[in-house]
Amino acid sequence: MTSFVNPGQPANRPQVTIDGELVPVANFRSVLPVAPSSRERVALVKAGLKANLALTEDGLHAVARALTDPAAIARVIENNTLTDEIVGPSTLMLVQGHAPVTELIPLLQPRAGAAPTSVEAPRVTGIVGPDGRPQAVLLIRFRDHQHLVEQVVQTIRQTLLLGDDYSASILTKRVSRPVLAHPVQIEFDDGSDSFMVEMLRDGITRFVSSWRAMYPALTNDQLADKMVEALLAFKPGRGAGDTETARRARGREAVLDGLRARFAKGIVDPTTPNDEAIRISQAAFIPVQHVVSVGAIADPGVSDDEQFDDAVHALVASVHGEFKPWDSSASQATALQRALPRAVHDGSIDKDVAAMAVGLLPVSEVPNIFHAAAPATALWRAVYLVSHFCAPTAYAGLKRHYRNALGMSRISRGQYARYLMTLIDVPWRAAKAPLQAQATRAWNNGGPIPHNLFDTAWEPVPTQDFTTLVPKAWAGDSDARATLQVAGGIALVADKLLMSNTGSAFLVGEVPFRSNVNDVVAALGQSEAGLWQLARAANVFDASRRAVNSYTDNEALRTPPPPGSYVVPLVDRNNPSAPPEDDNGAPKPARAWDIVFTSDPSRAVRETERKKAARSGPVIETNSAKVARLRAGVITALAGANEDIKTLQQMAAGDITLHPVFGDLTTWMVANTAAQAIFNGVFNLKPEENLVEDEDIEDEDVV
Repeated sequence: MTSFVNPGQPANRPQVTIDGELVPVANFRSVLPVAPSSRERVALVKAGLKANLALTEDGLHAVARALTDPAAIARVIENNTLTDEIVGPSTLMLVQGHAPVTELIPLLQPRAGAAPTSVEAPRVTGIVGPDGRPQAVLLIRFRDHQHLVEQVVQTIRQTLLLGDDYSASILTKRVSRPVLAHPVQIEFDDGSDSFMVEMLRDGITRFVSSWRAMYPALTNDQLADKMVEALLAFKPGRGAGDTETARRARGREAVLDGLRARFAKGIVDPTTPNDEAIRISQAAFIPVQHVVSVGAIADPGVSDDEQFDDAVHALVASVHGEFKPWDSSASQATALQRALPRAVHDGSIDKDVAAMAVGLLPVSEVPNIFHAAAPATALWRAVYLVSHFCAPTAYAGLKRHYRNALGMSRISRGQYARYLMTLIDVPWRAAKAPLQAQATRAWNNGGPIPHNLFDTAWEPVPTQDFTTLVPKAWAGDSDARATLQVAGGIALVADKLLMSNTGSAFLVGEVPFRSNVNDVVAALGQSEAGLWQLARAANVFDASRRAVNSYTDNEALRTPPPPGSYVVPLVDRNNPSAPPEDDNGAPKPARAWDIVFTSDPSRAVRETERKKAARSGPVIETNSAKVARLRAGVITALAGANEDIKTLQQMAAGDITLHPVFGDLTTWMVANTAAQAIFNGVFNLKPEENLVEDEDIEDEDVV
């Protein structure tokens, strides 16, 4: 029986060291949960099979292994007292208990949303039982074991980067809210043996913080390595019929036995446990809800093999709508994961196109999926995806399912473009990660797709050289024009040469006038010079690196562009077809100012003259102008400070003798206090998100 220190007597509570200070533990338990017997685990499996749960026998074994008291859960199943979660047309049945942190594996981090990633996404599918019922288990397929390791490491690192650190709270009062898990079958393309394990779907931040609580001295990379070593451990058996699932289970059990042994050595006297024993007691076991069955009360709107994953997505999204909201990119990614299968199911979107959109099919498949003459490049992937998602049937269907997933009454064209970014930039998201924030703002500001293309059937014109499309577009070929606008617009945004419409950019002279991104791209497609500029930008685009133009002066000084970096050339507006080179044959780099100027030269001249006239008179700064100037100054200063910190980190990583790069603790505290004050100030000025954009008010189509 587990014993507890009396919480009513603070003097008797053990203390744990947190950031150099001793802190009392509120609910320390001096005995760890007893390891269940194989008979107790089998009892749960038999109860699940008898209850006809929509879960395979192997899946039930995975749940049983991940519970400290499977016999109690067996009684819950026998008494039909499972928890029901109704999520739209689907129902999920759950049981709640406690699990060792060694029995849960984090594979997918929904909070990461559209965050940059360098690891190829594994293929995720559902499983349908022999009776035709969807099962409460997923099948996730990796290239090989190294691919699995990379995915787990990435998920852990994303969690450490994007989530909060709850380790201090866990050490003082343990994890109180249960995490969510369900079985997953892991398979490999290289023929390696598959295995079944419990996969975390929600609460990954709490889970990783529990490991952090047990290993406070490890760096993030070391912690990720430690967790992978434990969660993917294996121990061979002696029997001829030994399975990979059993070998993995014995490996994780050996890791847990090691934690139990260290706990036992640290609590010889229960009244004075050592620091390690307290950490293991507080963090090694966490409350968990296991999904053990899935059903439907109406048409789920997706295929049978997608129903379970869709229902779990809906449950997790609802939790984070009520408790700790994700950032917009995570919410958009989750909405996509629910909307696309529904659009495929109702015939709005082709299944292969959807697979290409979410990264399940590689760029090399572009000619096979779209057009035999289409180049197999990331940019052509983007062009063809946009074309498909602009088509009337796909546009109406995807908007309808977006609205249902997000609980919105309507979606404007600007919002639709914003959601498409999550699909379009997958191939270069990691390589151009430093530009992600600016690109996101540009997509949020209408995006690089002219809005007249939405709800319109147009076909990309495949070519190896975008400049060959300019004469066709200038002669009136609408498909050639749309191809150049989409390809060139996406390239310009990805390389930070088209940015969001802000007054500060206009005031400091980054652009000649204010205009939404989609309007700039649309205008570029109406002039010969603009078409040439779009074609040149698309021709040089490289998904594997940044353009030289995207580096600020400070960035170029600190970290010069690497060899092989490309330049987005500036087209001569007076002779646009001429090679965009200087007298030495080097390309003339375009600036954001040049791109916007080319979209509407007459307006640019008018605005320039107006600014000159305003400067020639008395200088009276309005409050709005002052706000824009101060805002621009703050953003510039913060960007510079961020680059300096990155440089310090790089220098520290390369030369240990420079430690500590931030000076002594007093100096660091001064900097930390200032950073916290700035963060609080910026956070307090956060504007409310405008869900309906004024410029799209005419888009009243509700499908």
